[in-house]
Amino acid sequence: MNHLHRNFVQSNEYSDLSFLGRLHEKQEWNDDELILLENCIIDEFNKYEDKIISNYCSFLSYRL
Repeated sequence: MNHLHRNFVQSNEYSDLSFLGRLHEKQEWNDDELILLENCIIDEFNKYEDKIISNYCSFLSYRL
């Protein structure tokens, strides 16, 4: 299961046991779930890093 989807309320995979689910529903901070979410975000960034950086650089040059 994708940990990013588990933390996204509009996803069919959302879980109250995810980091954001626990934080919202129980006001509980769970380090293990946070690490899973952070790792997923980092993996997604790494997959699209070149595109993100390219788009950001284009945006910056356009603004100048």
